[in-house]
Amino acid sequence: MPATSVGDFIRSLRARSRRWNGFHAVQTIETTALKVEATIRYFGGSNAISADYTVYENPWAELEESLTGQIEFVGSELCGLHLDCRGASTWVHDPSRAIAVKKIGRHLFEPIPGVAALGEIGFLETMARDFLVRDLGEVSRDDRRVRRLALKPKHPVRLHLFSSEHFPIRRAHVEVDLETLFPVHISVMPSDDAPVASLLGPNAEIRVSYRDVTVHDSDDPPPVYDPPADARQFEERPLTAEDIDGVLPVSIDLHSLASHGFDPARATGIATISTDSGRGFLVVAVPSAGTAAPEDGRSPHIGIAVGNYTSHNMARRRATFSEHGTAGTEDAEVLLLDRAPLWSERVPGVDSRHAPVEAFFVVEDTLWFLTAGGVDVARMEAVAHDLRVAQSSA
Repeated sequence: MPATSVGDFIRSLRARSRRWNGFHAVQTIETTALKVEATIRYFGGSNAISADYTVYENPWAELEESLTGQIEFVGSELCGLHLDCRGASTWVHDPSRAIAVKKIGRHLFEPIPGVAALGEIGFLETMARDFLVRDLGEVSRDDRRVRRLALKPKHPVRLHLFSSEHFPIRRAHVEVDLETLFPVHISVMPSDDAPVASLLGPNAEIRVSYRDVTVHDSDDPPPVYDPPADARQFEERPLTAEDIDGVLPVSIDLHSLASHGFDPARATGIATISTDSGRGFLVVAVPSAGTAAPEDGRSPHIGIAVGNYTSHNMARRRATFSEHGTAGTEDAEVLLLDRAPLWSERVPGVDSRHAPVEAFFVVEDTLWFLTAGGVDVARMEAVAHDLRVAQSSA
């Protein structure tokens, strides 16, 4: 049995974690049919974290991509990117294209929806307060001595006057390296009412492991990230309806959407624009002009991706149109795609009434992709035709 009591051991973990200024490790995350592996560099005081995926096998992302075509990066694309998050923004460096994009907010492409698992060891600070802890003794793991702890939340929810804390797990097991006091193995079983439980299935576990761990004890700030000198730099910026036309060197005229039941005056989006060439692309959502909700509660809107630079997502969508798209019956310059057959193929028996219907066309060197649920192919062709004519005459 360990020489120290479990209470003393937990207090030593808390004290040690407070002295850490981050760590560098290879992290593996596994659960039902999912496995990802990434090199993590975490700087605790500044909340800065970087990730370099080497394995990204994610069946949910693959399914979403096949059903919607809306995934920004699929697993094969993420492996090879360098992600560097500094809280308010994230640099995404793609060496294969020699570009670096500064994105708004945190974008680490966590593999499990709704679960922030990359570099997550913050529970060490509050373990004694939040969990009932049982000592499971010491064992050898990968030629290292570890101490095993079983955790169970003291309360599923803790209410405060202005906030609440939720602990959506049934139990967890943690193995702590006795030399570094770093949690090298963690397994978590979500509670039945946790949002992720319906995705993982009953009695599923999320397993996290770390290897090649180096802990940073110094108070030095994290190094400033600068994209490589040979990388073309792009930057994201939010868009309102007033901003959309004028961001790119080509005119973006969405007024024709009004005649098809959409409200371009309430459009919002994100622009990704080169800092020196004017090339880039926009991702825009245009809501329905109607105020009454349909019977099924779905409010139709149209999503538009347009640009004179092709993102990974746009390249994949163009390939899908080449394979599955059909020319419009009224406008042969427009390619159309109804994803309902793809839904039925991937998920037999699924209700495909709201499968996206998409359109694609090119005006000069600018690519346009449209997608909407709850519309038929004929309506999408009419929308795309009017947009194409408006852009061609702009």
